[in-house]
Amino acid sequence: MASARERPGWGIWLLFIAAVIAVLVSLYDFLLAWGINHTLGSGIVLAATAIMALAALAILAWTAMPRWLRVLLLIGLALDVLGTGLAAYFLTAWVLLALMVVAAIAWVATAFSGVTPSREQVA
Repeated sequence: MASARERPGWGIWLLFIAAVIAVLVSLYDFLLAWGINHTLGSGIVLAATAIMALAALAILAWTAMPRWLRVLLLIGLALDVLGTGLAAYFLTAWVLLALMVVAAIAWVATAFSGVTPSREQVA
């Protein structure tokens, strides 16, 4: 029987989907958006959203992840979502800002879902 830890919750799935869409939106902003294309800020946002998608994918793919690594990735994701949201606000990238609001809600659902690895998975 599969435990709850082997099946990731809806929060991390939503966070991953929001991050992938954010990568596509920030790639568009970096390449084509009028006023912010090819700027350092939009390049940093592109890199940050790619890191966000990879971190969410790591949590999704590695179900037997040690607790300390999961907590570290969740803290990194929180900082990434907040920083990218702030940068999206300053760049006036409203679609990206809306995606970061969705990602923040998904992060809260993931971080406080109450699902923790068993002692066998931690060791």
